[in-house]
Amino acid sequence: MATKKRKSEIEDLRDETLTEILVRLPVKSGHQCKLVSKRWLGLTSSKSFALCHRKRHVNHTIDDEYNHILLANYMINAPSNPCPLVREVHALPKNQNQPLVSLDFLNQQWPMNLVLLVSNDLLLTVSLPSNLGVGGGPSLHLHVSNPLTKQSYRLPQPPPCFFDDNQRNPLIDFTGIICSVDDPTQYKVVLVKNSPRLIRRGCNIVRSSEILDIYVFSSDTGGWCNFVVPSPPNFLAVSKADEADGQYATTLDGALYWCTNMIMVYNPFDRDNPDFIDLPQEAKIDEMYVEQRSLCIENVEQHLRLYHWHDITASTQTVTVWDLKDYSNGHATWNIKHFVDLTSINWQSADVRMSIKGFDPFNGDVLYVYSEDHCLMAVNLRSKTVQLVSDFNSSVFSPIPSFRLFPYRPPLWPTPITNTAVAKDDHQDT
Repeated sequence: MATKKRKSEIEDLRDETLTEILVRLPVKSGHQCKLVSKRWLGLTSSKSFALCHRKRHVNHTIDDEYNHILLANYMINAPSNPCPLVREVHALPKNQNQPLVSLDFLNQQWPMNLVLLVSNDLLLTVSLPSNLGVGGGPSLHLHVSNPLTKQSYRLPQPPPCFFDDNQRNPLIDFTGIICSVDDPTQYKVVLVKNSPRLIRRGCNIVRSSEILDIYVFSSDTGGWCNFVVPSPPNFLAVSKADEADGQYATTLDGALYWCTNMIMVYNPFDRDNPDFIDLPQEAKIDEMYVEQRSLCIENVEQHLRLYHWHDITASTQTVTVWDLKDYSNGHATWNIKHFVDLTSINWQSADVRMSIKGFDPFNGDVLYVYSEDHCLMAVNLRSKTVQLVSDFNSSVFSPIPSFRLFPYRPPLWPTPITNTAVAKDDHQDT
């Protein structure tokens, strides 16, 4: 009887009072409260609760057990399989405990779903139906999802200019998603299109003009805004090899970073125009890096890291890694972090070809490589040791499936995704 009375007294509390009680709870206890009732779930999933919780716990730091590395994978199946593509997302925990994040809902929610980017605890995914551009005109299905809350939101369609002449394939040079530093309930999705075509003049590739079209989706307005901005004359908006996916952004200190023959920096919350950073002189000298589109950037331990992507074998000699130092308004200093002789590493096999997949975002000395015999390995560049992370035994037809590694850094309270704002398909020019 006493238990029922206490339960009734709690249920009689006003939302404001109950919210004030729940935000005082530790993080794990607060998450467990979502299971009490639909009312509690609704309260703790709101934007206002997320703001109150993070303000109250602003001086707290999140445990390392919450951090994961997301492995977003798409693989070509054997021709006998009626489903041509399988796209999966896995979480690699930072310890041996059970992963706290389940990504099964992403693997089941939409057909042909592909993770493009991760920002904090939000995932930007795209699903391209087989009937794209047939019957209903061009379409690009972009979704923002949160694995912790299982919330998803399909963005309104980007403008028609993002599709080719046949109105089937999207023409996007750069893509990005980023959460606000000041307001943790807001996020923006950025699409960048290089309007003029690249043309060849002699041995050089030049642009007919230096203009970029930037479209920004804001969660607070539910619509797209357009900015036309200048870029340097020698900036080439070309994407990397598939495994490197340089056209997708890296997030750091509230800004998006893209890399081609220079690095473009854009903060959609603060300004309309991007900055551009020159590559380190050593990378410029070796033009092979740029010509083969193998330069990659990554947020490693909250520093911007630059390295060249390529296939490696036991006979590969060196990997050079730079860290960005003292960046301010387009001016930067680069330091060589690693110059590693890979021939001194004790590889498990001397004949297996491997592909560099990226650095551990939480340990800058660890480089992940994937071998053609389906093994994901962690290479410690300091100790020059190799550790098996996962063995993917599958009937995949392609010897090295394409996948990317993303840092997953959830905040103390999940970023809510709501569709309270009316999605708008009109495009405001500013």
